[in-house]
Amino acid sequence: MRYKMIISYDGAYFNGYQRQIDLPTVQGKIEESLKIIFKEDITIKSAGRTDTGVHALNQVAHFDSDVNIPIKGLKKVLNKSLNPHIYIKEIDIVDNNF
Repeated sequence: MRYKMIISYDGAYFNGYQRQIDLPTVQGKIEESLKIIFKEDITIKSAGRTDTGVHALNQVAHFDSDVNIPIKGLKKVLNKSLNPHIYIKEIDIVDNNF
């Protein structure tokens, strides 16, 4: 199952979007939260990335998992764990061709 997310974030608190070893990044933080929720390693794939200190309003990303979690609850739990610097604006299940 493929989940699509629209993400906004304040990049001032991160060393860019893309995951880096031992540095706080947007991708890293989201993947950490997803791992706790889905109880498996999750890798998100994004339409782009930003540098250190750069913000985003509508970053698009997706991830795959065989675990089916209701979208409304998933968005709520994710936003609670990512607050206050990352916000999931939308999350939907999309076709695997997305």
